[in-house]
Amino acid sequence: MSNITSIPNSPGRIWGVLALVVAIIPLPFLVMLNVLSYVVRSLPSFDASHSAAAWIYGVLAALGLFFFPIFLVLATWFGVTAVRKPHPRAKLYGWIALTIVIVTIPLLWLGYLAWFG
Repeated sequence: MSNITSIPNSPGRIWGVLALVVAIIPLPFLVMLNVLSYVVRSLPSFDASHSAAAWIYGVLAALGLFFFPIFLVLATWFGVTAVRKPHPRAKLYGWIALTIVIVTIPLLWLGYLAWFG
């Protein structure tokens, strides 16, 4: 009898997939935050107590202050881990996840601009 053994590939692709998923999860929330920020900034009177859009924006922005840093740090960590693996798909997914993280930083600033402007 002979045993068939193979050397397993390093599990790199899963790190790339995790990085991509974690980077993509907050994107719909970010789009909604930017749309509501635009609506709130374009209101004729910027009084948060009289506008339902301003109230919803405030809730979403407060949740986003806790939501986004966690996902951006996780996506960055998973992306760097994936890029360091020898698997080609892991590198591709990792670089895509890191690109998404870099692109979302200015979008985050624009989303929170209603608080500062």
